[in-house]
Amino acid sequence: MRTPRRHALRVVIAGPVLAGCPVHGTAAPPGTALESERFAVCHRLRDGEAFPRPGQWRDADLVILGGGISGLSAARLCGDRDVVLLEKEPLPGGHAQSTALGGTPCSVGTAYVGRGDAAGRLAAELGLPLLPVSSWDGTADQGAFTPDTWGDGLDDLPYPLAVRERFAACRRDFLALAPDDQRHDEAPLAALLAPYGDHVRRWWDAYCPSNWGGSSADVAASLAIDTLHWWAGPDRSDGRVTWPGGVGALARRLAADVATAHPGGIVTGATVLSLSRAGAGVEVTYFDDERISGIRAKAAIVALPKFVAARIVAGLPADQRGAMERIRHAPYCVVNVRCDRPVPRLGFDTWCPGRRFTDCIVADWVGKRPGDAGGDVLTCYVPLAEDARESLLDDDHCRALAVAVADDLRAAWPEGAITPVEAHLYRRGHAIHCSAPGLRNHQLLARRPFGPIAFAHGDVGGLVASSAGAIRAARRAVDEVAAFL
Repeated sequence: MRTPRRHALRVVIAGPVLAGCPVHGTAAPPGTALESERFAVCHRLRDGEAFPRPGQWRDADLVILGGGISGLSAARLCGDRDVVLLEKEPLPGGHAQSTALGGTPCSVGTAYVGRGDAAGRLAAELGLPLLPVSSWDGTADQGAFTPDTWGDGLDDLPYPLAVRERFAACRRDFLALAPDDQRHDEAPLAALLAPYGDHVRRWWDAYCPSNWGGSSADVAASLAIDTLHWWAGPDRSDGRVTWPGGVGALARRLAADVATAHPGGIVTGATVLSLSRAGAGVEVTYFDDERISGIRAKAAIVALPKFVAARIVAGLPADQRGAMERIRHAPYCVVNVRCDRPVPRLGFDTWCPGRRFTDCIVADWVGKRPGDAGGDVLTCYVPLAEDARESLLDDDHCRALAVAVADDLRAAWPEGAITPVEAHLYRRGHAIHCSAPGLRNHQLLARRPFGPIAFAHGDVGGLVASSAGAIRAARRAVDEVAAFL
């Protein structure tokens, strides 16, 4: 009897999702540098466990909570001040992380930035070459690949004429709307999509979760309007840039820059337990290698998701705490799939409506010479519904999800075009904030300074989760605490 090819697929879950949690299954192979998020201590704190006060304290000018792009950027902006940055993971960088599969660098999070945005400018300052994407997003559906979906490819989508006309009507109507009209921040995208039928909604229901943390019913209509102006407006220009392994390259360079400027200032494996105002300054307690440690500083920047900030910052006004709790965060998986031969030449980012994953990126896009075949590793993005968060604790479920992604990847193209042989799944419980209607109002209140405590992180840097937004939030927070330093 012939064995189905899917049974030959090697599946690796990159570490247990909770350090010290009773989750059993495939562990990461020796040498794997990146694990899933570590939330064991966070969950103990969430569940009301009381931790003792530290016996010893360290003094600093500024303490920064969170070592993602936002926290690292804040540390970089602080000059020669005495800065301590606390990061609960083994590596700084947050969701901007890279790995390698079969020798091919690939992202396990953020994939690109804009050449002219805050992240692109930071990369240039740090000496990273800006490698252009130069590829409008395509679509793979019904066995066909259509490049430049919402531009020149709109007439070539593999749908009946009536459906293609609805796509064209959606583009025409959205381009007639002002992209900066904030009234559309308050309305769900699904309401605007209703006239265009199921195929158009299905396409956006792939795009929205991957970029904005929810389906078309969950996210603000202004986001799609702005995106269509970028894709299909009269002055359209694909200014995206990236590096081998995605934005992890920027995070590594940024962390190295901060470590040079502040020797010993980055403390990894440190889960913050509490932050409180104390006299004219602040006190922070954190869990570090089975002990409780403390820092007294003149000021603090909280570069953490707001659902975490709401729990650890003592004495927050009720309205500010409530605004933080109303910023939703969605769970997310990334599955890097290695194939046994070069994949067909795709675009850089290809959308796959109706699949178990939303889109896939050719991992070595910027490492290929013009005219080369596509890469043999595809990075597949697998955002999950908020109520599926606990499923990430189940290794068997995650293993089955990786197999389903590989099967769907194979099915999205003609038979034999893509042949997955290995899949590595990375899981994060609160990876991306949901760009919901009304979010801007919650962000304005959530990021309000609280004495010597300022708030950064991408979830208050703009409607859309982005490296540029994280950097903007860091700059604002550094300005807000300057008077206390």
